[in-house]
Amino acid sequence: MTAINPASVRLRSNGLSSRKVGGELVVLDFNSSQYFTIRGSGIFLFELLQEKRNREELIAALLARRVIQPAA
Repeated sequence: MTAINPASVRLRSNGLSSRKVGGELVVLDFNSSQYFTIRGSGIFLFELLQEKRNREELIAALLARRVIQPAA
């Protein structure tokens, strides 16, 4: 497994299409012809990744929405 560099910038792939269905987000990857379903905070993160974000920005956004709690 490769360690993730906390300072690295993440951006959602351009080869994806998504649609909300009920409480889920269905994502189709045109490159691999696979589809995925995302729920809960995953939908929030998926939307954030439309723009470049680093790990700290993603964590701060989750904390601001109270999706996660800070470590004790």
